[in-house]
Amino acid sequence: DPALACAHMDLAGVRGAVVFGDTRKWKVADPALRLAMYQAYNDVCLELTAATGGRLLYLPDLPTWDPVAAQAEARRVLGLGARAVEFAVYGAGAPLGDPAWDPLWELAAARGIPVCSHTGHAAGSAIPPNEHGQKLASHSTSSFVAARPVADMVFGGVFERHPGLTWVMAESRIGWLPFLFAWMDRQLAIRAPDPTLALRQAPSEVIRRHVRFTFEEDPVGAKLLREDWSGLQDTVMWGCDYPHPQGVWPDPG
Repeated sequence: DPALACAHMDLAGVRGAVVFGDTRKWKVADPALRLAMYQAYNDVCLELTAATGGRLLYLPDLPTWDPVAAQAEARRVLGLGARAVEFAVYGAGAPLGDPAWDPLWELAAARGIPVCSHTGHAAGSAIPPNEHGQKLASHSTSSFVAARPVADMVFGGVFERHPGLTWVMAESRIGWLPFLFAWMDRQLAIRAPDPTLALRQAPSEVIRRHVRFTFEEDPVGAKLLREDWSGLQDTVMWGCDYPHPQGVWPDPG
């Protein structure tokens, strides 16, 4: 109910929100049916966004199992007024640095449309059972699975080929990111060069220019935000994770 969501945001003093879909996307064997489901979902996202005057931005979800279908759906939803799209990186149909994605990145960059991803798992992945510590262990480490797509995008030269592209990784938390930035820089310095491409900028600089991360309750990251060397001041955004119970709203603390 978008009206109820807006009323709740008023209580919290929040002006707007970006809403992602399920972190585990639909797993349907029939590709035509699966595409139709994505298109129907995206139409609803656009309707809900319009119903709030754009205050809530429900992200249309691209069918990333197929780069060609993803580009076609991006063109369709952008033609209907979408201002951003969700790109599920887990289970994508080609490596993120593969040139097969270049038409999509070029489209997003040309239109000034942020491409948004969410930390999570591939379509159809089972949630670990809450026994023998499996579920708690999974949730404790779920943020770190965002490291690989970040590295794939940067080392794959995506942002150097498409300097107008902005990419968001949501709900990754941020306390661990300074290590990732420094460690990626170190790999470029100590490893043999990639014969297929040559990066002109340090990974940490590419990230600062093109990548954004969101966090909720992260006391370690909040402390690191004060440090210029952390690389976080230019790269992070806060989110409340409403309406999930593990989020920080309406917690009065």
